[in-house]
Amino acid sequence: MYLPVSAAGIVVDGHTATSVTYDAAGKATVRVAAPYAGVSYNGYASFSVDRAGAVLDNSSANARTIVNEVTGSNPSLIQGAISVNGARANVILANPNGITVDGGSFINTGHVVLSTGTVSFNDFLSAPGRVQRDIVLSTSQGQLVIGAGGLTGAMLSLDLIARQLSVQGPITNTFGSATATTRLVGGNSRAEVNTAVAATDNFSQYVSYASGTQTSEGAVLVDITPLGSISSGRIEILVTDKGAGVHMAGAALATVGDFALQADGAVVMGGANVSAKGNLGLQAGSLSTAAGGNGLTRIGATGNVQLQTTGALDLSDTTLAAGTRNADGSVASAGDLVIGAGASHWAAVNATATGGIGLTATDVVATASTVSAQQNLQITSNTLQLAGPDAQRGTAINQWSSTAGAFNVNATGDVSLAGAQIQGAAGIGINAANLRLASAPGTDATPVRTQLRSEGGNVSLTSTNQTQLIGADLTAAGNAIVTAADVVLHDDGAQGSTLVAVNGGVRISSSGDIHNTGSLIQGKTRDASDSAMLGAVTLTAAGQVVNLTDSANRLGIVFGSDDDVVIHSAGDITNQAARIISNGQLVLQAGGLIRNQIVHIDAPANGLTQSYDHENNLLGLRHGTSGYDINFGSLAVPDQVADLVADKGMTLQAAGLKNIGGQILVNDGDLHAHFSGAVDNVALQTGAVAYARKCSWLTCRSSATSTQQSWGGLIQVAGNFDLSADGGIANTGGRWLALGAMTLTAPTVRGDSLSSYSTLSVQRGWKAWLGDRWAQVYATDSGGSFSANGGALRINGQLVLDGGVASASESVVAGDGTVTIRTPQRDPVVASHPAGLTSWLWH
Repeated sequence: MYLPVSAAGIVVDGHTATSVTYDAAGKATVRVAAPYAGVSYNGYASFSVDRAGAVLDNSSANARTIVNEVTGSNPSLIQGAISVNGARANVILANPNGITVDGGSFINTGHVVLSTGTVSFNDFLSAPGRVQRDIVLSTSQGQLVIGAGGLTGAMLSLDLIARQLSVQGPITNTFGSATATTRLVGGNSRAEVNTAVAATDNFSQYVSYASGTQTSEGAVLVDITPLGSISSGRIEILVTDKGAGVHMAGAALATVGDFALQADGAVVMGGANVSAKGNLGLQAGSLSTAAGGNGLTRIGATGNVQLQTTGALDLSDTTLAAGTRNADGSVASAGDLVIGAGASHWAAVNATATGGIGLTATDVVATASTVSAQQNLQITSNTLQLAGPDAQRGTAINQWSSTAGAFNVNATGDVSLAGAQIQGAAGIGINAANLRLASAPGTDATPVRTQLRSEGGNVSLTSTNQTQLIGADLTAAGNAIVTAADVVLHDDGAQGSTLVAVNGGVRISSSGDIHNTGSLIQGKTRDASDSAMLGAVTLTAAGQVVNLTDSANRLGIVFGSDDDVVIHSAGDITNQAARIISNGQLVLQAGGLIRNQIVHIDAPANGLTQSYDHENNLLGLRHGTSGYDINFGSLAVPDQVADLVADKGMTLQAAGLKNIGGQILVNDGDLHAHFSGAVDNVALQTGAVAYARKCSWLTCRSSATSTQQSWGGLIQVAGNFDLSADGGIANTGGRWLALGAMTLTAPTVRGDSLSSYSTLSVQRGWKAWLGDRWAQVYATDSGGSFSANGGALRINGQLVLDGGVASASESVVAGDGTVTIRTPQRDPVVASHPAGLTSWLWH
């Protein structure tokens, strides 16, 4: 018999009927004490097992539970196998001085408990005449360490209970059952072992826990290092002290069942790999993840994944996965990802779920993260910010999607999406106080656009204050609906925003203004189930509606492809150098003015003629220079007019109309318009006219150029033209044309022409041989016209023509008479007859 000379082995304390023997190889055999109520209690001065191993001889005792408590001062070191000889038994090792397992294993054991707690008994009658002795483990000190050699065994359950636990090697429970639980409990605790549970019973609860009242704020009571790992059918990690947490940098693989972690303090994962064949649940005061020595942090389950924190949730360089897929991409097992947190920050996170994803947090900020749900993706928060690319993450952007469900956000505060891609197959809904969808600067300074796309449903944006699309694209397979106190669509300096309903209608409702600058609003047809949707595009504002082009490359466009366009505004409706086009009817109703206009930049001196004359006369011959210049200014947006276009009729109703450089076109159908105030229709002019003459004794050389252009002032109707204005009608340089009849009702209808300049240059006569050239500028009255080419022109009021024209295929009738100030004329601007010999020689 081999007897160790050191107290480092197994030494009984003499208070129990326990004996220990060693063989020549150093293997210990412990003859355990006789049981009481199925429990064999054994006391030791020390209990350590080297690589030779130890046997707990239960052949005579036949105990259900073998308790081994160290009452001495030595910690335990388990480096070999602990096996039960005889009837299989549950095994408990308790040592308040600490336990280290480095290459240890358990054989022929049922449930195994390693604890740094002290042992006490709870005896009670489980039935008349039947005593049950439960084991109570009270833990308030001690460290339990799993060394590099690890801990293995086929155990029905394994409970590791200590004030502090450190896993530096593998824990492997090979019992293949979803109930084969490996449980790590750190902190102050009270555990009660149900000794009525047999060593073959893997269904009944073996250990129950009661948390202590200790507070260990900021303490790390469970630490799984990069080389540490846990593999078991089910895994539970529990921290009982308030404010204490867990560090995980290794692996925890629940090979058959669930994974559960609960801590009141911080859980920090750096390169951890946590997975479950069942469900995965984590509850903590806070959770922080990042990459570590083992790479990215990975958290996943075949079933559901639930992360719940009362404080911050900071995810970085992390993958989250709920459910699994087959090789062909089909769903193998459905799993939901459910997250509840305080402030939540995501950076380079890849989260997927074959079911749905629900994220509830006080605030959510994400960068370079990809989040994809098979079913609905729901975010509930105070604020949401999906930020654009940054220097650290390169070109990666936020991509959040629901491949078969809907994407929904409910925020009480602001939502900002910058350079993000959002997809919701069944629809997208965002509710916020303020909503901003904008492009973000890319790493190469190229804007990265925000894109919202639903390939099978509606997109609905609702904000209590302002909704902005700045360099963003919104595309809905169904309807696109925006409701806010103020709505702004704007370009980002490179490209305009787009808001498109591919198969449905667009409805924008604002309790304030609607501003569209350099962007596209487009719908196809109304949704008959939405009574507020009056056409392909319906815009309703309690303030004003503005459609604006700020660059020739970025047009402001409102377009109804297969249905009407209806715009209602309590204030003005302004279409500035932009397009409002309906392939159905166009209906504009404004409490203020309808402004269809372009912006004209006046020339110096407001375009007045600048003349000069430096000629003198010597001996009847002219010598010197003379001429003039007329500058008509330019357009703020070159070559762009304002267009109101309808294919099937147009209705205008407002306090007044200002068609300044704009065009109103009705390609088919009639125009019905009524204004409680005045109508001002003006063609704007740009370009310049120049005339110069230089005389040198016998010859004069004249030159004349004109780049003058007229813009807009056009109202053209394919059918009948019916317009009334209580404040009068003024058509200055414009053209009103009806292919049917035209009826104008106003106190006064004025047609005032504008001068259109043309030039003529010739070289003739014998002095042409000497370089003589003649040129002339002519001014012709243009515009101020009213024409009814398919019926009568009826003026219900007085018609005043100052260079203008009124004509009809039938009759022209002015109820209050016609005043013709002058008829259209064509005159030379400045007479030019060179002096010298007889004029016929010159011309």
